[in-house]
Amino acid sequence: MSGPSRAVPDPGMQAERTTLAWRRTALAVAVGSLAALRVGATRSATTAVVLGALGLVWAVSLWWSAHVRAADALVRMRAATGTTCQECDSPDLDGAQGVHIVAAALGTFVVGVGCLAVVLVLAVTR
Repeated sequence: MSGPSRAVPDPGMQAERTTLAWRRTALAVAVGSLAALRVGATRSATTAVVLGALGLVWAVSLWWSAHVRAADALVRMRAATGTTCQECDSPDLDGAQGVHIVAAALGTFVVGVGCLAVVLVLAVTR
């Protein structure tokens, strides 16, 4: 019985779906951040404005992470299939894969707690 195959079973599609998911997440964070900025501006809630601004920075970071991970996946898939990409620069994410995931999880936690704080502050000030 032979071991598991090292071939890429679905070249391109899995990486593309993952990249699109990261980009959707970045877009959702950006939209939520813009909503926080609007609420903060109309209600003079400094916390909401700060969270909205931090959320926009985080959304850009998520978008950049999706771009870097997609470039890395393209280089790896081309290497696995024996083709080369002269225009592709490999970002070499071997050690950084977990950092992107931890950063996304930490950002989610911070923004979630911040949004809870804003909701509680707005509820108390009503």
